[in-house]
Amino acid sequence: ESVSVYYKNYPRTFQRILESTAYLVNKVSLQLANLALCPCLSLIHMSEKMGCKRNYFIPNGVDTGFFDPSKSNPKLRSRLGLSRHTLVFYGLIEAWLDFRTVFAGFKILKKEFSNAKILIIGSTLTNHTKVLQSLVQDEGLAKDVIFTGYVPNESVANYINLGNICLMPYKDDNFSGKIRLPLKLFIYSAMGKAILSVPLPEVKRFNPRHVFFYNDPENFARQASMILRNANLQAELGNYARKFSKNFDYSKIAKDCTMILERNILS
Repeated sequence: ESVSVYYKNYPRTFQRILESTAYLVNKVSLQLANLALCPCLSLIHMSEKMGCKRNYFIPNGVDTGFFDPSKSNPKLRSRLGLSRHTLVFYGLIEAWLDFRTVFAGFKILKKEFSNAKILIIGSTLTNHTKVLQSLVQDEGLAKDVIFTGYVPNESVANYINLGNICLMPYKDDNFSGKIRLPLKLFIYSAMGKAILSVPLPEVKRFNPRHVFFYNDPENFARQASMILRNANLQAELGNYARKFSKNFDYSKIAKDCTMILERNILS
C-alpha cells in the first residue's frame, strides 16, 4: 500500500502487482532476519506473523536540540502574511493526507477567528501540491492557506514556530492509516505545539495530553477553537509536549537500540 500510493493514477491491476511484490519482499526479508526493529506496535504484530522471531519497538525519534521552540524568525510572520491564529502542517504533501476535512473545519473556525490562517510547509514527490492548491481554490481559501514549498532543514523550526496548532491530517480508512505513528508527532512535540490529529490508534496508545483528535469538520473546528481561545492552555500544552518529546530524543532512542543489538549479539 505504501508503494502503490505513489501510482494512484495507474490501473488498479498495476497497483496490486506492486503491493504483492512489496509484500513478498517484506515477508522473505523478515523470515531471513535475526531481528526486526519496528517503529510501532502494529508492525511488531505484522513482523511476528511474517516469521521474524525477535521483534522490538523502536519508535521514530527527534533531535530535541535541533527542533527547539526557542528558534524563531519574527520577520517570517509578516512576510508570509500570517496572523497570530495559525495552524501549521509540515511534511510531504501526498495522497495519504486528508485536507478536505481540515478545510471544511477551518471554514467553520473562521466564523470565530476571521483572521486565522493555515501554513503548509513542504513539497511533494508526485505533484500532489497542485491537487491541493486546486482544492484550496475550490474551497475559496486562496487568501487563507499559504504554501511555502520546500524549506531547507535548518529553517524548518522557524516556520513551525509560527503556528499555535500543528496538524496530522492523515487518511485513516486504510491499512497505513491504522498503523501510522508519524515522525510529525515527535517533531511537533519537540517544538512545544498542541496537535490536532485524526484518531490514529498508534498515537492514542501514548495517551498524549497535547494531542486532540477529530473525526469530522465540526469536531476539528471545536477543538481548534478551544485551544486558540486559551493562551494559558497553549502554554501548558507546550510545556507538556516538550517534556513528552524528551522521551523520544535520538540520544535515548540510540541507547535503547544499542542495548537491543548488544543483547542479541551476545545471545
